[in-house]
Parts: sequence; structure tokens; C-alpha cells
Amino acid sequence: MSGLAPERTALSWRRTGLSGVAAAALLLRLDDSLSTTIHAALAAAALLLLGIADLRRRQLRRSPTREPHPALPALAAAALAAVGLCLVAERL
Repeated sequence: MSGLAPERTALSWRRTGLSGVAAAALLLRLDDSLSTTIHAALAAAALLLLGIADLRRRQLRRSPTREPHPALPALAAAALAAVGLCLVAERL
């Protein structure tokens, strides 16, 4: 990556993390019928997304050409999938 690409990538990771936190907060605020387990899963996934975004931002700051660890996107996707499955299971 050269030029502004690393900065744009870091900003997109930050936006992803913050949007996950915002979505979790919105769900927690609007749906009182969710169980405590779902609340905990949403909060954990939101914090995990924010942590992943921050980790990637720091990686890009140190070395703009460094590729992300393959586990970062997979971990973010797994966290979101787990929360989605919990929400579906809660509704059944």
C-alpha cells in the first residue's frame, strides 16, 4: 500500500468497529425482550470488533504495507455470525 491507502484502510477498520458497537447498543436499547445471554454476546462481539479494528489500525501505523493477519477478518465474521445465531435461536 502506498499513499493514502493505509490511512483509508485504517479508517475503514475503525468505522467497522464503531458500527458494530452502535448496532449492538441500538439492539440492546430497543429490544428489552432479549435475554441476558444475548446482551452479553452483543456486548462481547461489539468489544471484539472494536479491538480488532484497533489492532489493525496499529498494525497499519507501524507498517503500511503489512497484510492483515488472516485471522482478523475471520474472527470478526465469526463474532458477528455467533451473535446472529444467538439472536435467531432466541426467537425460536
